Amino acid sequence: MINWDRVDELRTEVGEEDFGEVLDMFFDEVTEVLDTLGNGGAEAIRRDLHFLKGSAMNIGLSEVSTLCRDCEINMAEKPDEGIDLGAIRRAFLASRDIIENRSA
Repeated sequence: MINWDRVDELRTEVGEEDFGEVLDMFFDEVTEVLDTLGNGGAEAIRRDLHFLKGSAMNIGLSEVSTLCRDCEINMAEKPDEGIDLGAIRRAFLASRDIIENRSA
């Protein structure tokens, strides 16, 4: 679910003092995107999925990143089939809780 090596690497890169602030900014930005995900057309969804995939990978949320990648692939290969945006939201919320509890 979480790539702890990446989380620890990021903590080292930004410093312990700024790590919480970086997490808060990331979580706020992703929450905003997730709140509107699926409200736009297919191109907006693709753009948001791509953003979420990269952001999640950068912060260490490997499950979220993988789910976004899978949705991107499904949209490209089977554009008439739905994608499970709820799974991305659930994985993000669970990952966020785990990281926040470990960082507290």
